Amino acid sequence: MDHSSAQPLFDAVARRAGVVLSLPGPQRLSHFKSYFLATHDAGVWVKTVGDPDSLQELITSAAPIGVSFRGGDTRHVFAAPLLRHEPNHELEDGAAADALLLGFPTEIKAVQRRSSYRVRVSPDSELSARCWRMSRRARLADRPTLAQQLSLQVCDISLGGIGVLFFGDGALPPKVTCEDRLRIELSHGEHQLLIEGRMRKPDSAKPGSIRTGIRFVFLQEGIRDRKALSQLTRIVSQLQREEARHRRLRKKTEQAERAA
Repeated sequence: MDHSSAQPLFDAVARRAGVVLSLPGPQRLSHFKSYFLATHDAGVWVKTVGDPDSLQELITSAAPIGVSFRGGDTRHVFAAPLLRHEPNHELEDGAAADALLLGFPTEIKAVQRRSSYRVRVSPDSELSARCWRMSRRARLADRPTLAQQLSLQVCDISLGGIGVLFFGDGALPPKVTCEDRLRIELSHGEHQLLIEGRMRKPDSAKPGSIRTGIRFVFLQEGIRDRKALSQLTRIVSQLQREEARHRRLRKKTEQAERAA
């Protein structure tokens, strides 16, 4: 599996995202909620679920299990064998965890969820956005440096992400790739929030700029992610109402001009 196709998995492990493990049983699959712990040369560590004896049978038989995790609007699924069970696996921070080692998958399939309604962002909108590149191990709350900040213009927004224009320095292309972790700060009126994101494959490029989208990355499972989703929903709803008002005003203006 090439690095680009594995990037969603590495991103999920970096933020210790939630994951669903589907373990085969005598008659049917059993589904367990878990979360990623860390990467390994042979695969990824996850929090242990299920019965230890059953897990040992799966390790011995090398039978693949189903793995599913979410990132933004996309659900990622793959099958991988259980390689090891360590009841006291030591993590990088020194803590111990009951952990399972999953082998790297040969393929990760992306299942796109229904796309969200996009609201166009006009130049006079109150919505503002700032964006910085993040290192692989950085936390979203870490204060970024000025050198990490990217120049951008927001074109539209939905619950799944934002459409943007990235600008470089003069005729130079913007210093951003689809593999970069992005820290996005959105502000609209009294609402402010931080969301992690990834740049989508650019739609077009010109000297000094690229037009593309940023996919929001949060699972909607943790408290922070639920709060972020709630704030984002309020922002998008307000922008939808503003868009509807502008549409009605344009219609009235056009009707008045025709009547004159």
